[in-house]
Amino acid sequence: MKIIFDLDGTLVNSQRRLYNLFTELTETNEFSYERYWSIKRERITQRDFLIKYFDYSEDQLAAFRGRWRQTVEEEERVLSEDFPVEGIQSVIASLSKNNELYIVTNRQKTDLAAKEVDFLFGKCYFEKVLATEQKVSKIDLIRRNISFGKGDCLVGDTGEDVKTAQKLGIHSVAVSWGVLSEKILSGYKPDFLVGDIAELLESLSKLEVRL
Repeated sequence: MKIIFDLDGTLVNSQRRLYNLFTELTETNEFSYERYWSIKRERITQRDFLIKYFDYSEDQLAAFRGRWRQTVEEEERVLSEDFPVEGIQSVIASLSKNNELYIVTNRQKTDLAAKEVDFLFGKCYFEKVLATEQKVSKIDLIRRNISFGKGDCLVGDTGEDVKTAQKLGIHSVAVSWGVLSEKILSGYKPDFLVGDIAELLESLSKLEVRL
């Protein structure tokens, strides 16, 4: 079976990196880590966040977007502040024995995404690490690079991941430990909605994944 994983929020916890950069660019510590993510997990966009809480103008928003894009994937920042979701490493090691595993991410830099995956998980577990580089959709990237079938699945933490799986005609598994709350994710109607590693394994077993 082919299992396609999103990266940030699904396999890797990048919330500390994103929060640190947000406070750096806004030059404020008005929001604690916990408060920031409690707001973000209710599906508020970065743009809306900056308008609502900082009253940013269009010029300020454009400047913020530019600085964010330039710095969010700095190698030192990524490799020092990201870490694996608790318990996911052993799951990946087990799943890779009898299944084909892929990563499809919206990262800007394919090489850095692959380097981080090697650093955190090792080189032997994933068939391919694919990044949209914000030039193509996940749907097109998967269609061009993975020979998938209706029995395969996509595991991710966003509505985009669920919709991608639905449009491709494969199973969708949404994890609620990432950037969106369980309530928000349920609105996208994934095939499975899981809150921890045990539930992930249980859901995959129902898809006849060989564990």
